[in-house]
Amino acid sequence: MQQDKGLKHISPVAIDDKLKHWKQVEYGRFFFLKNKNMNILLTIIPSILSGILAYIFTRKKYIADVKKANAEVEANEIENVDKVAKIWRQLSEDITARLTGDIEQLRQENKHIRDRLTLITRENNALSAQMASLQKELRVTKIENEKLIQQLKAFNVHFNGGAAVEQGAQKKVKTNQSIR
Repeated sequence: MQQDKGLKHISPVAIDDKLKHWKQVEYGRFFFLKNKNMNILLTIIPSILSGILAYIFTRKKYIADVKKANAEVEANEIENVDKVAKIWRQLSEDITARLTGDIEQLRQENKHIRDRLTLITRENNALSAQMASLQKELRVTKIENEKLIQQLKAFNVHFNGGAAVEQGAQKKVKTNQSIR
């Protein structure tokens, strides 16, 4: 209310004095009051508004560009992962093929070695049996030789009378034993 009282005391001349630096400007159907300070505001406000609008639209564009760049990066990453997977797949197929060939070759070599081992084992068993037979035959032959030597000694003792023949027989036995 006090403001209303203050306005009642202002004379129309005082209002005219205050508005004398204002100009009335007609714009279409509207009339505007204009002064120097208002000119500054009228130049600053549109600049600020255009800056704010530019920020908003630029930000939207920046966000859209960032999303687009992120989508491209993801697409590139997926493409790179696919390329790496393809390389690994090809390497694993090459290694698998090479190792399969190596394994087959090793299996053939192993079979050949087993066959040779079987033959050698059979031959070894046959030779062991032959050796056992020969050792048995040697023992039997030794026993027969001892018997023959005993018979010769007895024969020599009866026919030659003795000692000279017995010494010759002993030399012969020693010689036979050293040969074995």
